[in-house]
Amino acid sequence: QQAAMGRLAEQERALFGGAERELVVPRSVAEAALTSPSSPPPKAAKPPARKRGRGGVGFSSSSAKVKTPTTGSPLVVEDRVTAARAKVLVREGVLKIPEAMSRETALSLREAVVEEIDDARAAVRANPALAMARFHAREEQQLRSFHLLPLRTGHGGDCPIVAATRELLSPRTPLGDLYETLCGPRGVLYDFYALRTERGSYRQPVHYDTPFQEVPPLYATFVALQDVAKDMGPTTFLPRTHTQTPGRLEWDRGLVEPHRRDAFLRSNAAEPRYVLLNAGDAVIFDMRILHFGDSNEARTRLMLNLTFRNPRAQGLSDLGHVPCIRPAYKGRLTLDDVRKELARSPADAAFADILAEPPLPVIAE
Repeated sequence: QQAAMGRLAEQERALFGGAERELVVPRSVAEAALTSPSSPPPKAAKPPARKRGRGGVGFSSSSAKVKTPTTGSPLVVEDRVTAARAKVLVREGVLKIPEAMSRETALSLREAVVEEIDDARAAVRANPALAMARFHAREEQQLRSFHLLPLRTGHGGDCPIVAATRELLSPRTPLGDLYETLCGPRGVLYDFYALRTERGSYRQPVHYDTPFQEVPPLYATFVALQDVAKDMGPTTFLPRTHTQTPGRLEWDRGLVEPHRRDAFLRSNAAEPRYVLLNAGDAVIFDMRILHFGDSNEARTRLMLNLTFRNPRAQGLSDLGHVPCIRPAYKGRLTLDDVRKELARSPADAAFADILAEPPLPVIAE
């Protein structure tokens, strides 16, 4: 099966005909960031008086409505940047966020993830029944595998997983504010794992993670735990294919009529964009979008992956993507819950006593 998928992926590579380009931060987001608290705001004429309050973003399945915020304070400036990011994500289906967490935190988390992978392998050797709860599979895959992470490890003090989660999801963080805008404080933590790919891992065929539906159900984020160069197999996205564009409709029809899929991938409408990341950078995407992971021709690539479920899609049963998270956490934590844990004092109390894993059965020899 993997060989067949590899052949299909190489056929698609030929269809793109070298049209793949790097995804960049949109100009609208970059311009909004120029007035963030880290940079002096440009001088401007005094705006007309408006009711004080925090601006926000709401959206339907295809557009974003941005409330014009009052200008002047750091809170409002951050809202302006979040609003710009949300508009791009709703329109394009994918957005790169540079420095979602610090490089130092990303590299520290990478070391912790490597330790956690070693611990998981040892635990599964001792008790094979743990495999699904550690690898999201009956056994760890050699070249490309999922590693379901705990919310904290046994590290003393503020462990690297907690530190990273705090930088990513606390209030007034780029990713945390964006998730709050898209899913609200009741958005449910749906995935929490590390993705490992090794040199020799194959290129994936173009696919979606969840089928099209009017309400976007899942927003996923990949955070780089080291610099990701082109030869390390970055993820490539086909912008705007999270909605019913003519190209996306042709691709869907191509599932039964392959020539339609081929025609779309060969056309200028496909616009494949790969995402190169530095350690700590992130890419967030609507999981309805068409995308694929490229072949890794270099060295180990580790990514932190986290997903939140949009509560507006609560009534939908077929998401096409089962939760990739430790069983004890499944469906139990909202964004608000996560933030309350991160705000606990002292810092090492976060997640210290929440959702202890139930014992799993031991497979008899």
